[in-house]
Amino acid sequence: ILEIEGHTDNVGSDDYNLMLGQKRAESVKRYLADKYSIALHRMFYISFGKTKPKELADTRTGQASQRRAVLRLLGPKTE
Repeated sequence: ILEIEGHTDNVGSDDYNLMLGQKRAESVKRYLADKYSIALHRMFYISFGKTKPKELADTRTGQASQRRAVLRLLGPKTE
């Protein structure tokens, strides 16, 4: 199972950024399905909007690094 997280910078309202993060994650999901034939039911997405910054967003470079998608491969716990 693949989890796709959508993140945004801190510009704009909370609602707008949640929607934008969702669109970003959906776009990645469609790309992976089209390009690599990953089954849609094996992927899900979540939007964090601007709630989980990677670093300080006080510069243009810092803001740009916030606009991202994070992929997490989930599976059974192995020991």
